[in-house]
Amino acid sequence: MKHSLAAAGALAVLIIGCTKARPLVDDPRACPNWEHDIGPLFREKCGSCHSPGDGGQAQGSYDITTYNLALGTGTPPDVIAGDANCTLLSVLNPATATGGPHEGMSDVYAETKKWVVDCRAGYLDEATSVHTAGILDPAQPDYHGTILLNSNFNFGLCQKCHGQDFAGGAAGVSCLPCHQGSVGLPAADNVMMNPDGTPGCAACHAATPASGKHGIHVDGGLLAKQFACSTCHPDRQSAQDHAFASDGSLRTGPAQVSLTGLAALTPADGTRAGPPAWDANLQTCSNVYCHGATYADSAAVTNSPNWEAAARPTAQPCTFCHGLPPNGAGGTRCSTCHYSVVDAQANLVSTSLHLDGTVEFADVNTPCSTCHGSVNSPAPPPDLEGNTDSSAVGVGQHQRHVVAPVLNIRGPIQCSECHQVPADASTPGHYGTGHAPGSVAAAAVFPNVAGSGTLARAQGASPVWNSSSMTCTGAYCHGGGEPLNTDTTPGIEQTPNWVSPGSGACGATCHGTPPQFLGHPTGIARTGCVACHAKTVDANGNIIFTGPAGAQTTTHMNGVFDDD
Repeated sequence: MKHSLAAAGALAVLIIGCTKARPLVDDPRACPNWEHDIGPLFREKCGSCHSPGDGGQAQGSYDITTYNLALGTGTPPDVIAGDANCTLLSVLNPATATGGPHEGMSDVYAETKKWVVDCRAGYLDEATSVHTAGILDPAQPDYHGTILLNSNFNFGLCQKCHGQDFAGGAAGVSCLPCHQGSVGLPAADNVMMNPDGTPGCAACHAATPASGKHGIHVDGGLLAKQFACSTCHPDRQSAQDHAFASDGSLRTGPAQVSLTGLAALTPADGTRAGPPAWDANLQTCSNVYCHGATYADSAAVTNSPNWEAAARPTAQPCTFCHGLPPNGAGGTRCSTCHYSVVDAQANLVSTSLHLDGTVEFADVNTPCSTCHGSVNSPAPPPDLEGNTDSSAVGVGQHQRHVVAPVLNIRGPIQCSECHQVPADASTPGHYGTGHAPGSVAAAAVFPNVAGSGTLARAQGASPVWNSSSMTCTGAYCHGGGEPLNTDTTPGIEQTPNWVSPGSGACGATCHGTPPQFLGHPTGIARTGCVACHAKTVDANGNIIFTGPAGAQTTTHMNGVFDDD
């Protein structure tokens, strides 16, 4: 009854106004309060042990730095108004403190006992304040949060004395030190008052809800940016909506979960089995873009995480929503293609670009060598997986083809002879099907598209790449065009292996010396080729090159039959 009367009295005082009660002079019944008495006493007598100091931890996990910390953060709290047997008083009691660190603190015990038992562990002096003792104690019925709750959150009660902006008003005491700058709230929600005069999120709570995975979603976890509350709770667009239903009644029961916005996104290269959904019984979400469900990557740990599950391990957090790499993507060097999002050590460069609804690849200004090759040549090594040895299919004989003169048989062969070269790194189709399940983002070899394979298909050649045997067959460059494709010289290599080729020497590859096909003279040494092919071969049997180093050209292997 006493506490009920205190709550009623506190509400009545708030309604009446901001005038202060008349102080009692030299009244032996005057109560000690935290603000003027107990706080200073504790800091003097207890602060050396029970305050963090230099970033440490208060001894016994009891911290007297602030009023609410001194009340205790456990269950039950260390201080219970009116309870002579609460934890704090039991520890300080001279009868039980003999020989311990609290021996000889009978004066502290006496004052503290009076404060707790007789004066309801008040923060301020009831005799000089419009507020009652329990105004800042969450466990007491006249706690200001409870008063607001009982008034259906009529913030006008607070604004009457503390101002429309809660910055001080007639009372000269601001609410903002506790209710502004709330840790764990997005900037848009981290306000005491909204521009329209309605209370902001920080008016009621100073931190992200501790339940489930609110912290990871709202505070910004290891892998993602902060998400607005409305992503999962669209009916909570403002503090007013959050507290009250459309009919003005106070909301009760679990918060409504309706997954919208980014959670409901379906990327252009993704698929969705159904709408995003929340299962209150299983405490899981499903078909949510944010957890990789639209890509259905079989290498992921789970695309339907449990809200109450234990914290994920920090070693490989990426593997929860997608594999590392995603199924079919190839190597683990994410930075090769996603360098604007992640670095070479797989650390996020930008949380704002991760989980933003777009797969961040290169752009129109990105040079080819960003992903493969080097500043000297866009052709590997290294390949997309970071390999540098020619035994890797991504490296193979790239340099042997694009650097001139190779084996002194012709100038550089353009990338377009084997691949479709994009206009820039962001050209559609350049990445293939990418991370789609079961596919590999490998460059197509000898694609039948305009501008690709002109030389490779010269003289009726039909080049084919076999990814299993890693060989090419029928390419003009390797003797696949007419009439060299009928050359019967024993031992010539017209189907070279990409990762372990032969010598490539004249007479051992492409055609014999001389070629053995219908109509070609036989018994001719290499030095005799000049008789018919003077534009291509000199009297010593060497291929003739013209032009500067790195851009040399020759009529050998140019798609035209030189038969002077």
